[in-house]
Amino acid sequence: MSATLLVLRTTVAASLLCLALSSCGGDPPKRSATAPKDAGAREVTVALQAPADGERVRARETKSGAWIAGVDVSGKATAGATVYFRAGCRPDPCLGRARADSQGRFSTRLTVRTRPSVRFVTIDAGPDEVFDGGSDVITVELYGPRTVRAPVGPSKPRENRAREPASRALPRDVLVIGDSLAVGFGQALKEELQGWRVRIDAKISRPLRDGLRILAREDKPPAILAFSLFSNNSPREIAELETAVRATATRSGCSVWATIVRPPFDGKSYEAVNRMLVRIANDAQVALGLQIVDWAGTVAAEPGLLAGDRVHATPGGYGVLAKLYADAIRACAGE
Repeated sequence: MSATLLVLRTTVAASLLCLALSSCGGDPPKRSATAPKDAGAREVTVALQAPADGERVRARETKSGAWIAGVDVSGKATAGATVYFRAGCRPDPCLGRARADSQGRFSTRLTVRTRPSVRFVTIDAGPDEVFDGGSDVITVELYGPRTVRAPVGPSKPRENRAREPASRALPRDVLVIGDSLAVGFGQALKEELQGWRVRIDAKISRPLRDGLRILAREDKPPAILAFSLFSNNSPREIAELETAVRATATRSGCSVWATIVRPPFDGKSYEAVNRMLVRIANDAQVALGLQIVDWAGTVAAEPGLLAGDRVHATPGGYGVLAKLYADAIRACAGE
C-alpha cells in the first residue's frame, strides 16, 4: 500500500470518528426541535379545566397592599402522570404539583402571591418543569373587598368612539403589548404620542396567551394598556379573546384593542370576532375602560393600506394604524 493511500484511509477514518462523536471542533449538532425527549417516553398532554381563563378569584389584601389567594386548579392529563404547576407570583414564582388519577383527573390548591398593584396571575401546568410541549396556561384576576373599579356610564354610540374623551383623566403613560403589527407601527406610534411615556413589547407571531403573560409579569402596569393581539389566533378562540378584553377593560384604567384583519383561518373568517369587539365596546359594564380601534373598517374603506399577504400593512398603512391607536390612547387619557 502506498503512503498516500494509507494517509487517505487514516484521514477518512478519523473524519468518520469525529462525526460519530461530534467532538472534533465547531459547534455540536443541535437537537431537532421536533425530536422527542425520550423515544420510549409516552406523550403526556395537560389540559386545565378550572378556573376558567380570565376568571376572577377572591384574594386577601395585606397591609402592604400585596395580594394572597388560594386557587383551586383542576384538569385532565394522561392517567398516572405527574402534573407540574408554576404561577407567575411576585417576587418569586409559586410552584406545585399533582398526580392524575386513573381517570386522568387532577386537582391541587395553589397559594399565589403578588406585589401591590399586580392583579393578573398566569398559571402554567405541564408534564414537566420546563413547561413547553403538552403544557396549558390560564390567567386569573385577583380581587378583594377593597378592589376599586371605576364607575361605568351608559353605552356610547360606536361611531368615532376612539375620539371621544373618557370621563376621567389618566397619566400619559401607555404599555403596548403586541405582535408583528405592533412591531410595524411601534415607532410611528411613539412619534404620534410626543410627550408620552410609551413602552412597546412586540414580537412577531405572538398569540393572545403569550401577550397576557407579558401583562401578568408587570409589577406595576400603567393605567392605559394597548393590545395588538389575536391575528395569530384562530377565530374559534373568540371566547378567550372576549374574556381578555373584558378583564383588561374592567381594571382601574383603560385598555385599547383593535378589530382583526386577515384572511380566514381554517376556513373560518374573523367577522364574528370583530362583531364581538364592537358589541363589547357598547357594553355599559366596560364602556368607560375600553377603546376599540376599527382597523377592519378602515381597511375595508381603503384596501390599499394592506400589504400583499392581506395581514400586514404597507408603510403608509402602519402610519394610519399608529394614528388610530394614538387617538384611542388619548381618548383613554381623557384628552
